[in-house]
Amino acid sequence: MDWKTYQFSTSSQGMVLTNSINNGNITTKELVEYIQVMFNVDLKDHYRKYQDVKNSQDPTKFLDYMIELIKDDINDHDEKG
Repeated sequence: MDWKTYQFSTSSQGMVLTNSINNGNITTKELVEYIQVMFNVDLKDHYRKYQDVKNSQDPTKFLDYMIELIKDDINDHDEKG
């Protein structure tokens, strides 16, 4: 699975699970269809790809990476005042 697909699969599932979109009134299928149009990506096998994420040795790799970048950005902002 390519990195972009991994990112979108993980992010979209996370947004649905946390009810972050439309107060939780969206299905994974609906969100994936929207993401495909908005970002011009092919996620037609989203469920299979998400299964690959779940079965990987490091299923939260992308989320951990995002956390690291956000923390770095916060620290950089704090240092600049």
